[in-house]
Amino acid sequence: MSDEAARRALDDGKQICVVVSRLTVRAMLWAMQESMREEALIPQGKQSVKSLIGQGDSVKNIEVNDPKFKEFERILKKYGIDYAVTKKEGKYLVFFKAKDDDVLKQVLAECTKSQVNGRKASIHRQLQKIMQRLASMTKRRKVREKIPDREL
Repeated sequence: MSDEAARRALDDGKQICVVVSRLTVRAMLWAMQESMREEALIPQGKQSVKSLIGQGDSVKNIEVNDPKFKEFERILKKYGIDYAVTKKEGKYLVFFKAKDDDVLKQVLAECTKSQVNGRKASIHRQLQKIMQRLASMTKRRKVREKIPDREL
């Protein structure tokens, strides 16, 4: 009898372990789904000023007078900064989270570096340079003359 009771106890223990492990897996999946939903609700990148302020972090702003503001925005996206933009009288006010202040300094340094190094050459100028190179290459080639049929 004691052997049967021990077997039953083992079987019951196994069943309990299986049920508990299934419940644990379900709870972990539920927790992962909830955290993913919360992350999806937080906007990232370019957003409105209201949503940026509504995230609860302190917000700073800078004034940008650059006529090529798209390049500035491209670099902001590259560094993953949450920002909002308002335009007044040709000037841009860029709002960003205060914790991104150090990263924004790097963004500004990269923008000034690209302005100092010069702008990208226009496509028309690039095509002209390529055409000049091709013209000079054809002049260098030796012209082959056709030799009349040779007799053997």
